[in-house]
Amino acid sequence: LTTMTSFSSLFLTTCLALALQSATCFVAAPCKSLVGSNSMEMHMFRRNTAKASSEPSRGKAVQITEITKMEDFIKFLGQDDRLCVVKFHASWCKSCQKFGVKFRHLGEQVADVYDGEELVQKGQVRLASIEFGANTSLCRALGIKRLPYVHIYKSPVGRIADFSCGPSKFSSMLEEKLKLYTNMSDEELTFEKDMDKGSELGDVIVSELKAINDEQQQQQQQQQVFARSNGHLGMTNTTRGAAP
Repeated sequence: LTTMTSFSSLFLTTCLALALQSATCFVAAPCKSLVGSNSMEMHMFRRNTAKASSEPSRGKAVQITEITKMEDFIKFLGQDDRLCVVKFHASWCKSCQKFGVKFRHLGEQVADVYDGEELVQKGQVRLASIEFGANTSLCRALGIKRLPYVHIYKSPVGRIADFSCGPSKFSSMLEEKLKLYTNMSDEELTFEKDMDKGSELGDVIVSELKAINDEQQQQQQQQQVFARSNGHLGMTNTTRGAAP
């Protein structure tokens, strides 16, 4: 009886130990899986965060100063010694709207770019915009007669160039001039400015010479017509005098 009791106790002790071991394995396995899952999720989060931080922010904006009065215009030009490009446009002008898209894309490459209040790109060029309809007096004071129109300035050189520039001529005119001007010293820009003035003066002289030449040709034609008329009249009078 004693032997059977001991055997029963041993059997119960063994069963209890096996049950506890099974329970331990059952509890430990899910915990290990949970830890592994959390580690994987943390790895994915870190990878996605790094990827997101490497992507460009969608809040970036090109700085294009809106000018509404002469004081602001002068202040803008004197802010620093970088090239200043000022576009003149009108809200109702479709060519101006197309020009504006190209102007902003150009600014992304060469002008100041902000992400919120943070300057993330300091460009070689500063950009400004003057709307003709809201600033008619200012535009007329600056001699604007066609749209879209562009002025390029640099302190202390002054105005280097001004020209009408439609969307189709944006690359060949504005972009090419900026590529040229950004690599030039103030002395070279002054020379370029004087050359442009000389070219404009030459165009004026050629135009005046052409007008003088046209006037001279017109006078010659009038003299020839007058001479022919006088010759015809003289022959008529001679014929009349010879008649019996």
